[in-house]
Amino acid sequence: MTTSSRLTVLLVVSAACSRGAVPPPLASPAPPTGKVDVARAVEPPVDPSARAAAAWQGRAKRAQAERAIALFESLAADGGDAARLTLLARAYCFLAGEHLAPDGDATAALAAYAQGMRAGEAALLASAPGLAAKVAQGEAVDELLPLIGGASADAAYWYLESVRGFTLAKGLTALVYYRQRIVRLAARLLQLDGALFHAGPHLSLALFYAESPSAAGGDLGKARAEFERALALEPHYLAIKVAFAESYATRVHDRELFTRLLGEAVADATLLPEVEPEQAMARARAQKLLAHVDELF
Repeated sequence: MTTSSRLTVLLVVSAACSRGAVPPPLASPAPPTGKVDVARAVEPPVDPSARAAAAWQGRAKRAQAERAIALFESLAADGGDAARLTLLARAYCFLAGEHLAPDGDATAALAAYAQGMRAGEAALLASAPGLAAKVAQGEAVDELLPLIGGASADAAYWYLESVRGFTLAKGLTALVYYRQRIVRLAARLLQLDGALFHAGPHLSLALFYAESPSAAGGDLGKARAEFERALALEPHYLAIKVAFAESYATRVHDRELFTRLLGEAVADATLLPEVEPEQAMARARAQKLLAHVDELF
């Protein structure tokens, strides 16, 4: 059994979630009609990496996010490039969390998170040959998480996000099965760099504690503490305030906290170039939630 298949067995992801999550490639454009611009006709084709990057830049639109994933899949097909696999895992998380789940397509969101787990797992193993070797020898994955080093932090984070998203979408059984891995992996990332991806490890833990039932490790006190730590590190990443309001304030029936956080998100115009699509979508989400405040409280 190969290294990847050993870890895949541990993930216990259903085959139904693995099939069909990768969008089909877009159809080729129709040939031009009329007079042909010879100068343009002899231009070399655009580099696939550039096309993928352009699609990813437009990820606020679902079709562009899906196109980016199709291109990332092609670029990462050899399975050995940790950076490309990491970006692929991130793209699946984005598609699931920002488009599919909000659109009410729970089945597709679950499948996308499962594909994110696949890509994140491959990225983690590609970035950490020592870890991969130990997994190949049959050592327990959860016991190996403390061995993850800084070079693998990005891959580990998007693997974490994929697992968290998958388990919350799948339900109690998956949450109970994966909770130790989620908490241990988040703890390791906090040791390496709690500010990683805009305080991502803190936000991931906050969402896990807020949205999980108590039987699977949910704890609203811990959730609030992690949300506050995330905001202290990254006060202008709007997804933190929106998640704090939506996932925590609604559960503790704190209308004042809810409206304050969302009002701040709507008003915050700070530029974070690498995540501007996420910022715009979080701001729009905040406006939508504020419009329904009387229904929520």
